[in-house]
Amino acid sequence: MAQDEYLPGDMAPEPGLYVSLNVFGTPTEIAVTMQRGETFPALPRGFSWRSVSTCSASDLRQRAARYRQMAAGAATMTVRDEMLSLAQRLEAMADQRSEG
Repeated sequence: MAQDEYLPGDMAPEPGLYVSLNVFGTPTEIAVTMQRGETFPALPRGFSWRSVSTCSASDLRQRAARYRQMAAGAATMTVRDEMLSLAQRLEAMADQRSEG
């Protein structure tokens, strides 16, 4: 496991958005917003968490596009709105990385 990855039950070192990684280290569609010291939620065996602060701008834009696609097929307006909000946050983070 890489140094910037965390297991379920570990405490979040910094506040922010974290994505889950499958057993191969590939990001999944699961994301959580954590505060410093909160415990990471459970995941399937072999999965881990990684901060999106370590993702490149292009990775963030790809993830935002996937959340927009999922929002289009969301079962409820609440889920759709949350997915669109998350996509906007990821795009804003990508914009900041591109400028810096």
